[in-house]
Amino acid sequence: MNPIRIPGLALLVVSVLLGFPAQGLVGAQPAGSAGTAALAHDDIAKAPECPICGMDREKFAHSRVFVTYEDGTVYGTCSLHCAAIDLAVRLGLAPVSIEVGDYDGRHLIDAESASWVVGGSLPGVMTRRAKWAFETPEAAQAFIQQHGGESTDFDAVLKAAFEDMYEDNRMIRQRRKQMQRQKDGG
Repeated sequence: MNPIRIPGLALLVVSVLLGFPAQGLVGAQPAGSAGTAALAHDDIAKAPECPICGMDREKFAHSRVFVTYEDGTVYGTCSLHCAAIDLAVRLGLAPVSIEVGDYDGRHLIDAESASWVVGGSLPGVMTRRAKWAFETPEAAQAFIQQHGGESTDFDAVLKAAFEDMYEDNRMIRQRRKQMQRQKDGG
C-alpha cells in the first residue's frame, strides 16, 4: 500500500505556527499483529478518548478519524482537526491508512475515497468550518441540500483543516477559558 500524501507546506506551517506539545502522542498505540480492517471494527475500544482534546470518540463516531502509520502505529482522534495535528507532528511517518467516521452511518470509511462536505449550517467538531465525510456522493449531496456546504475531496478537506487550524485553536482556547471562569463562579 502506498503512503498517503499530505500537503507538505500545510504540515510545516501548522507545526511551526502552533508548536504542539508532545502530550498528544500519548494515544498512539502499536497496531500489533492485527490488520487495519480488524482494528477498524474496534477502533473506539482501542482509543476511547481523543488524545489531543480528550473528547469521547464514541460520542463523536460520526466525525472520528483512525490513522495507521507505516510503522504500524495507530492513532484515533475525535475529528479531522485533531487528526491534522497528529499528522503535522509525525512528519517522519507516512500514514498508510486514514479512516473517518461516516456522518450518517457512524462506521469507518476510507478518508481518501469518502465524499466530503465542507461548511454548512451545522457546527463542526473542534472547528468553526465543519468537515463531514460520507460513504457515497448521494449522501453528501443530500446533506448539502438540507444543511448547505460544498462537496470536495480528501486533499481539499485536509488542506482546509490546516488552513483553519489557527482560528480553530484560538476558538477552543477561548471556550475553555470561558468554561473555567464559569466553573470558578466568575
